[in-house]
Parts: sequence; structure tokens; C-alpha cells
Amino acid sequence: MEPASELRMRVVTKKAEKSGNNLKRMYEKAKKGMHLHHGLGTVLKGNYHFHGGLVPGFAAEEMDDTRAEWERPGMWGLLLGKDEMENSISTLRSAITEFNATAIWQFFHIGIARVTDLYAPEYRALAAGGGHFLLVVLLVISFSAPSGGHMNPNITLATVLIGHTTVFRYIVYTIAQLLGAILGSILMRMTLGWDGIGAADLKGCAHPDGVGAYSMLTINVVVFHMLLCVIGGVAFDPAQAKVFGPILAPILIAAAIFLIIFATSNTIPGYGPGLNWAECFSKSIATGEILGGEWYSIVAPTIASCVHSILFVLVPPTHSDTGMFRLPLLEPLRRAEAKMRKEAAAETDSEYTVNPVADEARDSRGSLDH
Repeated sequence: MEPASELRMRVVTKKAEKSGNNLKRMYEKAKKGMHLHHGLGTVLKGNYHFHGGLVPGFAAEEMDDTRAEWERPGMWGLLLGKDEMENSISTLRSAITEFNATAIWQFFHIGIARVTDLYAPEYRALAAGGGHFLLVVLLVISFSAPSGGHMNPNITLATVLIGHTTVFRYIVYTIAQLLGAILGSILMRMTLGWDGIGAADLKGCAHPDGVGAYSMLTINVVVFHMLLCVIGGVAFDPAQAKVFGPILAPILIAAAIFLIIFATSNTIPGYGPGLNWAECFSKSIATGEILGGEWYSIVAPTIASCVHSILFVLVPPTHSDTGMFRLPLLEPLRRAEAKMRKEAAAETDSEYTVNPVADEARDSRGSLDH
């Protein structure tokens, strides 16, 4: 009869062979098939989930990625969207939804601005703010599940910088949002009669006379930063999202839009918040007319997004036990690392846990046999 030490060695060898066979089967399964992404009812390779929606609660529960380790994307692959690039049908569907939502937003946004100026000029800030409040609530609630309900490339960029949206999705969404805004502007121009309708008639992003560039830049950086703080607090902060839930989030975001319009409309004569460059440039494209204020709708929100991302990731202690925000896109790496540590610890325990009585009995029987 073989000694206990040799028996343990043989058991460890068999376990290693079994582990290798399991790994091989997992690799073949990953090559042949795709895993069902049960969150949005679409098929994706691996277990990638979109985390950038403005209404919390729609992201699917994380699943273990059963692909072989060398088949899984690394940190940069997750941030850039490697899985989405390889299986882009789901992302394209969401982009079409963003196209539709942005077109609707653009048409009714212009309508609200025109009606306010025509019929309620004395109460312009209140009327425009109230109209946009209703528009934001309805569209964000309606489109958050399938696409996130951004309708604004600046919002999508902000979610990229805090690790909720991949770079690939940002590019696809930006194209869809710009095209949707152009369609909405064209439809409104057609509604108004087309001929003789300029960018000013579509309430384009003009640069008020006598106002310096630094003033326009400053006010738009501040208001967009305020909007991002509200979005980050009610939709993306892990602690607060559990409290406010999927219903209050769009209402509070819409309230921030209302407050921005109401508080800034008379700050600078002729000023209107330029927080969506797709909205601004689409009016110019649809009419072939540049009003001169389109630039700040790109520069100011980009600056605000960078500032907000730094504060959001590094400062709030409520984000995690460590006081640092953990990028949701990198969650698969953390889950895989934790699983590997757990399996390694379990394997080590099973290899080196010995029953002394049983080993002594086996050794004694082996000596008697000899």
C-alpha cells in the first residue's frame, strides 16, 4: 500500500488534470457560444452590462464570466468596450433608441422655446423651465431602460469619465444623438414652412451682443457642473441611488433643468443655456446658418465633465469602504480576481489539510505489508 505522502501527491495531480480539462471545456464553450445578457434581453459575449442610464435599477445583476482568462478583456478592453465592439447589435439598438429620443427632444424643445417667447414673454423663464421639466421627466423615464435616456453627447461623455459608459458606446451614441437632433430640427423647420426659417427661428445658440467669451464660458461651466452633480448624486452614486430609486431620479434631474433655465435666463440679456452641442449644431446644420454661440456648448460642458469626474471619483466617502469610487465597467475584473483568490485558497486548504490518524494508520499498514 502506498504511503500517505504519495497518495496526496496523486490526488493533487488528478485535481490539476481535472482543472485543466474544465478550463479547456470553458474555453471551447466561450469560442462556440455567446452568453445571454438577461438585463436587456440581448445577446452579448461575456457578461458586460451598461451602467450609464439616468434611471438607476435597470442594470442587470452581475454574472460570472465563464470565458477563459485569456479570452476576457482587460482593463482597457472593458473601458474601450471590446465586448460591445465584437457584439455591437445591442449597442446599435440602444443608439437607434437614442436617435429617436433626441429627435423627439429637439422638436419639442424648439416648440417650447417658441411658444414661450410668443405667448408668455413676461414669464419666459418660468414657462420655459416648466415645459422642459415635463419634457425631461417623460423622455428620461421612457427611454432610460433601452438606452439610458441621455439625448445629449455631453451627458454621455460625462458617464464615460466616471466609468459607466464605454468609449465605443460614446462614439455610437454621439453619432445617433447628432443625427436625431438634426432630424428634429428639420422636422420643426418643415412645420414652420421651411423657406425663410433661420437658426434664430429654431432658437439656435446665439452669442449675445456685448457679452465676453469668458462670461459665456463661465456660466455654462457652472450650470452644467451643477446638472452633473445632481445626476451623479441621484442616479450614479451607489448609496444615494438606493434611496431615491428609479422614480425620483428623473424628476430630480428635470427639476435641475428647470432651475437652470429659471435662474440663468435673465443673468445675461439674451442668454439661454447651451448644454447640448448636438442641439446647438443641429439647428445650424438644418438651416445652414451659424449664430456664433455654438462653441460654448462643447467647451464648457467638457470642462465641467472633467471637473465633476475628478470630484465624483476621488472625494465622496460614501462610494465604497475605501472612500474611493469603483468604476462599474471594471467590476468584472474585480469579480474575477476575487473568485480566483477564493478558489486558490480553497485549493490550498484541500491540498494541505491532512488527517493525522488516517495517515498514520495507512503508513502502519503499509509497513506491515512490506
